[in-house]
Amino acid sequence: MFDGQVAYAVLRPGVGPKEIVRIHPDLDRIEKVGRGDYLQVRDSYIQGHGESAKRGLVLDFSPFFRDFPKINDPAEMGEGITFLSRHLSAQLEQHPAVFRRRFLGFLRDRSSAGAPILVNRTMDSPERLLEELGTVRSLWDDISPETPYAGVADVLSAHCLEAGWGRTVGDSAANLALLSKVMNSSDSPRLEGLLERLPLIRTVLMISPHGWFAQEGVLGRPDTGGQVTYVLDQARAIEKHIREQLEASGLDEAPRIVILTRLIPEAEGTTCNVRREKVLGSENTWIVRVPFRDATGEVVPQWISRFHIWPYLEQFAEDSRGVIADELLEKPDLIVAHYTDGNLVAHRLAEDCGCTHGACVHALEKTKYLFSDLRWAEMEPDYNFSVHFTADLIAYNSADFIVSISYREVGGTTTQMGMIESYELFSMHGLYRVQSGFDPRLARHNIVPPGASEEHFFPSHEHERRVPGVAEAITSRYLGGEPGEGSIGVLSDPTRPLIFAMARNRSTRPAAILSIRQHSSPTTFGLCRSL
Repeated sequence: MFDGQVAYAVLRPGVGPKEIVRIHPDLDRIEKVGRGDYLQVRDSYIQGHGESAKRGLVLDFSPFFRDFPKINDPAEMGEGITFLSRHLSAQLEQHPAVFRRRFLGFLRDRSSAGAPILVNRTMDSPERLLEELGTVRSLWDDISPETPYAGVADVLSAHCLEAGWGRTVGDSAANLALLSKVMNSSDSPRLEGLLERLPLIRTVLMISPHGWFAQEGVLGRPDTGGQVTYVLDQARAIEKHIREQLEASGLDEAPRIVILTRLIPEAEGTTCNVRREKVLGSENTWIVRVPFRDATGEVVPQWISRFHIWPYLEQFAEDSRGVIADELLEKPDLIVAHYTDGNLVAHRLAEDCGCTHGACVHALEKTKYLFSDLRWAEMEPDYNFSVHFTADLIAYNSADFIVSISYREVGGTTTQMGMIESYELFSMHGLYRVQSGFDPRLARHNIVPPGASEEHFFPSHEHERRVPGVAEAITSRYLGGEPGEGSIGVLSDPTRPLIFAMARNRSTRPAAILSIRQHSSPTTFGLCRSL
């Protein structure tokens, strides 16, 4: 970038850090430039030097994360869970008494359906916990490992331990032994393994307001694509995993998942006007729809583009509070939200509920439109980027953890900034300057590659799982006879296997899925926040 004879450059010596320099033809050295000065020069391209010299509003989110663990090794960016596990283990090694006390507090605060689990509140010190663990384990030496939890519940309770450690004596003994090791040694895999086993999540609220959210008849409509299938599959997978974990822990509880989305009265033949709809293939997962209301309190009947829904989200979040309480009968253990609008609502609800907020990014608009920050004013009527980029900064900086699909979206490549990193330094002339927006080095970012449903995708040799009608249709269309209407030809060698591929015309599309392992993520982030 040039300002008269002076050239400005943003150097990127590695993924994440930046150095801003300027070069003047009359000087024999390169000068370092502050971020504020660089953004001022950048704004002068649009505003002129007179207007850009007015400092205006400057946003710097770095103080909010001053004490949050950061990843300096670029190869580890996007591995927030693993890094935080090591961080917590390091706390145990450096300050064992503090860690044990706070970890006990974390366990003591756990409950399910309003009842305490794991450790009851009469457990008053880590030393007593370790003593009770040793006593219980010695008592169980003469008890069959297959004995169900109900048979030893009184024994556990007498030693301040509650349900949740295992379905049987054998399971409980293994988990309590692991707890004892975690309390006595700074071993990261042990800590992470223990957190993965504990039944810390039962109710989940998922939020996806924009588009047409329904189980059929909506794909291909405006703002409505693969994210609908993704969220539904994610909800089923989370429900299945939580159910298995609750059963393994010995708790007689069932998971409950609520997908919060927008109700559209003018539903055009879809079920988007149905307030409550059970998710097919689930046992206790529901789509719950709440309408948008305008400033007068009237319900907005028609679909609205995701670029123009911002005025309705605060009231939508307010109206959703009572609905969520009715559906879950308690505050959610975890909120998982999608896209910026969903995560903005999640930010508000997570603050109200005091629960963990996990953000699935999917896509950030700033990287999808060339120079959208520099040209925001001329694009404002169509895209409302002034509000959208502000919502990005609030929604994702407030989240406890963030899920993306690939390393490229967090830290980018050696020659190109990642989607997250692109929000780290930018300005919107006449509105504000962002000197520190998103930091890709924070241990909040987690990369989870997209998955596939095993119901539809399986090894080619498992012929018994194939649907005959589908195979016949494919054979008829592509392998037999003359090309029909809509066909582009036939395969000359039908012995070769078919490979189907579909992609968008953009290079990346975040659509991260919470895998089974991701169930431990809110636990680790919640624990880190507690400690």
